[in-house]
Amino acid sequence: CDWSSDVCSSDLYPLVTLAQAAYKQNKTVQAERLLESAIDLNSYDFYSYYHKANLFSDQGNYEGALAQYKNVIQLNPQFANAYERLVTTFWDLGRAEEALEPLQKAIQFNLNPALTSDFYQLLGITLFVLQRKEEAKDNFKKAIELDPHSIEKYSSLCKTLNNTEEKLSLLKQGIKDNPTSAKLYDLLGYALLDEKKFDEAIVQFNKAIELDPKYDQ
Repeated sequence: CDWSSDVCSSDLYPLVTLAQAAYKQNKTVQAERLLESAIDLNSYDFYSYYHKANLFSDQGNYEGALAQYKNVIQLNPQFANAYERLVTTFWDLGRAEEALEPLQKAIQFNLNPALTSDFYQLLGITLFVLQRKEEAKDNFKKAIELDPHSIEKYSSLCKTLNNTEEKLSLLKQGIKDNPTSAKLYDLLGYALLDEKKFDEAIVQFNKAIELDPKYDQ
């Protein structure tokens, strides 16, 4: 569970602290009751619903978690954490397509460029899982535009590209933005292998090892 104080209103934090202690002692029923008490005291406190949702999720009660995350978003449409957890809960339930609408809403309501980039990334992953690769590619590109220093986002976009030249161009740009990334040099090496440019590929692999001698893709 995410029990940090920055995701709890100050007046209810003592109850959440007690719930945290109960949860750490595997007293999940007591933890749930404490969170329900917090909700009874203030039914508009979305943080309490958020903690309850996380508790359900950790127990594998994904349907229960889903309902609570929806309560959170209804109370605060700009609370980014809830959208992210709602999406991963849909994934856990094998209902990836249902994650599309909340992700689109998250992008609409969120004002933080870094978080918006993460939502584009999650939307891209969801579309990729649904075999909608062109749409996934567009969203990965938007994620990189907002956050060009995320290695994982370059890696995700790379998986959607069938054209080797396009892939090489992307990875070279990624290395330009992230010159110390062993992973990107490694990916560039494999892209060059596909083009049978063996000597150039070896140079990139050596560079990856130089940057990180323990590098393991």
